Amino acid sequence: MTARRSLPVAPRSRAAASPFWRDPEFIGRAVHLLKNHATALRSASHLLLEAGPKVDEAARERWRATLRDSGARLVRLLDQLAQLAEGRDGVPVATADVPLAAWLTEQVRAARATERTSRVRLTVTRAPAGAWRLPAGPAALALGALLRNALLHPPGGTRATVSADTRPGGLIFTVRDHGTGIPADEQRSLFTPFFRGEAARERPGAGLELALARAAIARAGGRMSHHPVAPRGARFEIYIPASRTRKKRVRRHFPAR
Repeated sequence: MTARRSLPVAPRSRAAASPFWRDPEFIGRAVHLLKNHATALRSASHLLLEAGPKVDEAARERWRATLRDSGARLVRLLDQLAQLAEGRDGVPVATADVPLAAWLTEQVRAARATERTSRVRLTVTRAPAGAWRLPAGPAALALGALLRNALLHPPGGTRATVSADTRPGGLIFTVRDHGTGIPADEQRSLFTPFFRGEAARERPGAGLELALARAAIARAGGRMSHHPVAPRGARFEIYIPASRTRKKRVRRHFPAR
């Protein structure tokens, strides 16, 4: 089954701005995708169950591939919608103390586990020492989306890096790849729900990941942006409020003389 390029939800005016998941057009598009995946699963299942002995193995394998592909797309879309529900308005953003360098390495390991077939070399170049208090959930969600993109889209044999640096009031994470970059006519739509560029046509996904990541970061008080790199490649940055965790002083009690 070939993925079609999804149309983005039209941006609303600033005066009428509200979370995109409240937009009726967004809800309608999500329902449409869910129905498409469910229909593909039902059709492929029916064909496999009803196939007689005269159906060749090649046809059976195509139907099995449709089941696997549609199932993976459906689960991913449901996961993303569940993440939107967890990040609803009025729910405080939780913070956690994390050992930053180790935490960043773990995010890279998780991204590699998802994109097992990638031949892009993804490494951590630097991270401030010590533990930091930050909204770890939104940070992991957004950083995971960027790391998976850095592993998935650039050609094999290229290199991608992730780093963390201090900024006033927080941290900035930078994900840099050396792929072909993002076409100029697609850059303004990168964070638009359901937008999928030409390079993503044949890959699973609904075009929600970057929109979801940016919404999570904004809700945590940060920002997420894309920057083209000359002569080729892309750089994404995430700024998120954070503070270094101060070690509590331990008072030593000496026996009175």
